[in-house]
Amino acid sequence: MKLRWQNELLTYKDKKGKGYSPTYLKTVNCQLTAIFNYAMRYYNLQDNPCRKAGAIGKSKGEPKDFWMQEEFNAFLETVSDKPETRMAFLLLYWTGMRIGELLALTYNDINLEEKTISINKSYQRLKGKTFSVYQIAYGTLYGYRNCAVWCKADTTS
Repeated sequence: MKLRWQNELLTYKDKKGKGYSPTYLKTVNCQLTAIFNYAMRYYNLQDNPCRKAGAIGKSKGEPKDFWMQEEFNAFLETVSDKPETRMAFLLLYWTGMRIGELLALTYNDINLEEKTISINKSYQRLKGKTFSVYQIAYGTLYGYRNCAVWCKADTTS
């Protein structure tokens, strides 16, 4: 039974053809192992089928690539002639915002007085988060907000 369940987890694919991540598989396997350990201790289950079947997945995910500040600054120099692109990357880098969250930002999501950005929607899915903005990103926010004002003025005239 446990082997069949493991095989189902390992071969599962969603509509996009993507399976479960190895770290998710490990988490699910560990939780099930804990449940069977509990049953052995308190309900006299003779064997833990998870131990017999063996572990699946892996405990550490693949390392993520990210820019160090020097690399990011070098990148910014390459887009210095594109203020909108530069501003977008500054927001992504300094806030940790996802691309979909940036694309869904509106003028009213930026509060310059409180120095916050409200993340309450995404291009793909809804999330309700508010990020506190570091002082270094404040100028970027101010520029983004002003850009939104200019864009708004262009569409109304």
